[in-house]
Order: sequence, then structure tokens, then C-alpha cells
Amino acid sequence: MSVNLFRKPSSLFLIAAIVIIVLTALLIVTAPDDAPDMKELPKARVEIVKVLSRDVPIAVSAAGRLQPIKRTMLKFEISGQITGRLIEPGQQVEAGMLLLELDARDYQNNTTEALAQQALEASAIVRDKQAYTLARENLRLQEKEVARLKRLKAKSLASQSSLDAARQQLTTLKRETAALKSSVETADARLQLKQSATERAERNLERTKLTSPWAGVVNAIMVETGDYVTASVPVVEVIDNSQLEFIVNLRGEVARHLQLGSNVEVEVDNQQITGEIIALQTDPDTSTFTHSAKIRIPSGAGYAGQMVQAKVTLPSLNNALVI
Repeated sequence: MSVNLFRKPSSLFLIAAIVIIVLTALLIVTAPDDAPDMKELPKARVEIVKVLSRDVPIAVSAAGRLQPIKRTMLKFEISGQITGRLIEPGQQVEAGMLLLELDARDYQNNTTEALAQQALEASAIVRDKQAYTLARENLRLQEKEVARLKRLKAKSLASQSSLDAARQQLTTLKRETAALKSSVETADARLQLKQSATERAERNLERTKLTSPWAGVVNAIMVETGDYVTASVPVVEVIDNSQLEFIVNLRGEVARHLQLGSNVEVEVDNQQITGEIIALQTDPDTSTFTHSAKIRIPSGAGYAGQMVQAKVTLPSLNNALVI
């Protein structure tokens, strides 16, 4: 029997050949096109500097917004209807200038009534003083009459009824004299009460006119003619912008080097001017632990609402090592 040594390749060999072909193709496709470009790294640069010992100035900057040096919200102290509005926002006003008026008729009547009551009280005091003088004289005479009737009664020359009537008249005179004496002694106090009522009525009459406490500019008006206003409600805002100031909050290590009257460099409109510290909080705020400082700048610099920068110069560091 003969053996065939040349058999057909098996399916396993066929699969292995296909896999080898596919892998070869992938290697060819994914091979890099060019060789990598190798670049030479720059040489390290070493800079040598000299360490020096010198004094270093220290300054701290803080920002704030300019505001007028004075601002007040004016209010009426009494109630009433607005009958006169004599100013407008933006208008310059002088100290004592009339701004607003209330209907003053009721307050004028109260003043007239108080003056009349005071005059009546003064007249009554004069009358009581005169009556007290006469009552004392009548009391003296009646006491003599009672004494005379007692002597006559002892000699049976006067009746008991006459003595009793005289005594009753004496008691009445004593009561009237005591009342007049009390009226005279309290006359000054009663007159002062009437004077106080008169002065209060006169002040209320004056309060119907709202005037500016100082020279400045009307910034806002909250009422119109015909409006009814009550006491303590703001009606006019007046500001004094003849000078401006701003507030900054400083750390404790900065604030401790400052004091009232210290000069501070301030940058306004890209210009350096000198400001003055006019208020400085000694005890820091309990929430921020910063000290509030108010800085005033010369008149004519900046405008209200503008942001400015303050530069606070502190003591220099002596013999510091610097590069």
C-alpha cells in the first residue's frame, strides 16, 4: 500500500496566513511618514543680581467715593398742608432762607389764644394782690370787733348772738384771706404756665416755615404744594458741596500710624493732591475689624460720587535685604 506525502493544507493554516497578511497591511498603513524632527533645547540663561541692604518705603492704598461734607434731611416738627414751595432741586440756598411753608392759620389762632390767656392771668394776679391786701385789713378789723364783743358780752352789754355772728364773719374772712394768699403766692407759677403755653404756640407758628440751616444746595424735594405732611417726615434734602470728603476702611496696623490732622496723598482725576484726615475710628468695627477714616480734600477737586484712591504712607523698613 502506498502513502501520499503531499496532502492539501488544512483550514487552520489558511486562517493563520490571512491574519499574518492583515497585520502586515496594518503595520504598513500606520507606519510614520517621516522620521521625527529632533530639536535642540535652548541653553539655560542664568542672571546674577546683587542683594542690597537699604530702607524700603511702605504705602497702602484704599479706595473711597467722594461725598459732600454736610448733608441733612429737613423735616417739619408739626403737621399741616404745604401752601408754599419756594425752591427747586439744584438751587443754591443761604442760611435761614425759606424753603417750604405750611398753612399757618390754626397755629396763628393758637398763638392769639395763648396771648389772651396770658393777659387775663396777669390781670387776675393784679386783682388778687389788691384783694388780698383788702382782705387782710378786713380780717384785722373783724378780729378787733370780735374782741370788743367778747368784752361787752362779759359785761352783759352784748348778746351772744351778736358775738356768734361776728365770729362767723371772722371765719369767712379768714377763709377768703387764705385763698387770696395762696393765689398771690402761686401767681408767678401760674403766669409762667401761661407764658410757656404762649411761647409754645409761637414756636409752633414759626415751625410752619421750613428754612435752611446753612448755605448749600437743594438736592431733593419730596413734597408738592397741597400735600399734607406729618411731623418728622423728610421733605427736603440740603447738601454742602463746597468741599468733598470720603471714607476708607483701614487695617489696624495701618490705622495705628495715623492721627487726626494727618496728611494723605489722594489721586483724583489722575492727579495727586493732599487730603487731611478729619475723623478716625479708634475702636475697630466688630464685624470687619477695620478702622473707618474720613479724609477731606481741598475745594474744587473732584465731584460728588467720584471714586478716588488714597495712599497712606507708613514708616519705612530699615536695612531690608532687597533684589
